[in-house]
Amino acid sequence: MAILIGMAGGMSFNLAIDFFSLKTCQPQETVAISSMAQAIGYFFAAAGPLTFGFLHAHLHSWTVVIGLVIILAAGLLVAGWLVDTQDHLVAD
Repeated sequence: MAILIGMAGGMSFNLAIDFFSLKTCQPQETVAISSMAQAIGYFFAAAGPLTFGFLHAHLHSWTVVIGLVIILAAGLLVAGWLVDTQDHLVAD
């Protein structure tokens, strides 16, 4: 299970990084989208383990944490699909 989660996380990260250059027209747009998305993404990535540890410590169960991971993964899937269906992230 841990191997699958690790592989999915790595592939998601690579796909997200690819979207920055694939969905913009100019280097300035790529920099703007990349810096905004990475700042928000790294904030959530840093807060995730702390939040999951807090939930597990207070609920004494991994069920809620795993459910939350599944919900967040579904959100990532939807966000990736929405980005992929658009021609450009930044208006011309």
